[in-house]
Amino acid sequence: MNYFIRFPLVFGLPCGLSLALCLLGFTPFTQAQKPVETGLVNWERDLDAAFETSNKTKRPVLVLFQEIPGCATCQRFGQGPLSHPLLVEAMEDLFVPVLIYNNKRGKDSELLKRFREPSWNNPVMRFLNARGDDLIPRRDGVWTTQGIAERMAEALKKAGRPVPAYLKLAIDEQAPRKQKAVFQMACYWTGEKGLGAIDGVLSTRAGWVGGHEVVEVEYDPAKVTYPTLATTAFANRCATFSYATSDEQLKQGKTLGADRVRPLGRQTIRDVRPSERKYYLGRSPYAKLKLSPLQQVKVNAAIGNRTDPKRWLSPRQLAALR
Repeated sequence: MNYFIRFPLVFGLPCGLSLALCLLGFTPFTQAQKPVETGLVNWERDLDAAFETSNKTKRPVLVLFQEIPGCATCQRFGQGPLSHPLLVEAMEDLFVPVLIYNNKRGKDSELLKRFREPSWNNPVMRFLNARGDDLIPRRDGVWTTQGIAERMAEALKKAGRPVPAYLKLAIDEQAPRKQKAVFQMACYWTGEKGLGAIDGVLSTRAGWVGGHEVVEVEYDPAKVTYPTLATTAFANRCATFSYATSDEQLKQGKTLGADRVRPLGRQTIRDVRPSERKYYLGRSPYAKLKLSPLQQVKVNAAIGNRTDPKRWLSPRQLAALR
């Protein structure tokens, strides 16, 4: 992990004031420090060399036009999408990442004119082929982890390149609208492996409600509806009935059979001991890897269901496992 020492005078300053400080000759970083605006990505600075690499490897070129030192938006972008471990790996391994300053003279300024990018602007990320053409339309204001991950996947598809499962998980994990459902079962280990394998399930939490073992799942309603989730859970025998967490779930539950859905009411979920969570993952070599929360869910389910957990890992994680 890279650590940065920021000058408090410029942290969070608007773009105009950052410009004024630079024009006055104020230098907020030493040579040994890495700007927070660039995140953890190892950026190249020679665009022509990047196009040559792209032509040889067929990897698209990812160009970041960034203000350094920059405003609060620029810094948050560096601390967010540009520091997300899975996105950093994807940027470095699936693309040829190039950084262009939008507030620097010389070649950077010439490249701004070439691509018609404004100077002293918030971050803009563009995806190019080896000829310098945009693979997907340019967009302003895309600064979230999900937004960047989605555009990375879209660019890979346009370039005829596969989108790895770990990048898809990074997109799913950032779903904007998440809902929760609670299922009672004979064994929450079985519940976590069964429910965690369902597409659209984003997290699983083993616990107790009224002396009974339960698993609370967080899911993306755009990918799986509550009736489908509950029906799958009952059919796979990983749940006996569901505690509804909303009136809508109670209404939908009437179609699932008598007494299959009951109101959770004021009952609370009591967490299990840490050693009981993600049982199959915790007792495997995969437990030593740095996995995202959704990777933990999918890897735990894969091990428990005796399917291949490696499909959810990135190449660097696979190397660490070996």
